[in-house]
Amino acid sequence: MALRKEQFYQSLYFAKQIQLANGQSLFDFMRSCSRGFTALDAAEVAYDDKAKASYFALQYFPTLRRVDSGKPVELQILLERRGDKLIPGSAFFTSNALRYSDFLKRHNVTCWKAAE
Repeated sequence: MALRKEQFYQSLYFAKQIQLANGQSLFDFMRSCSRGFTALDAAEVAYDDKAKASYFALQYFPTLRRVDSGKPVELQILLERRGDKLIPGSAFFTSNALRYSDFLKRHNVTCWKAAE
């Protein structure tokens, strides 16, 4: 249980450093646009046998709403932090969140909470 908690806190640390294409940090996006952080959000140390190097495997699961129905949808943001490089672990939502400022529109989703 203590390890899981540590991985969650590490994920918060990295989320504050990751800049999304819309200008928000991943931390701010998860806090203000998603339903919130989940117990599954984590930063875990992993090891690449080929490169003979360790790295952080990062995972976040934002819950947003579908534009057409308003129903909740959980997406994945999967990343690898290798040194100072951030590598998307998914060509779907993760890559778009880092590359396109309109990534929510591209996936037909909106923030969990309506803009105030």
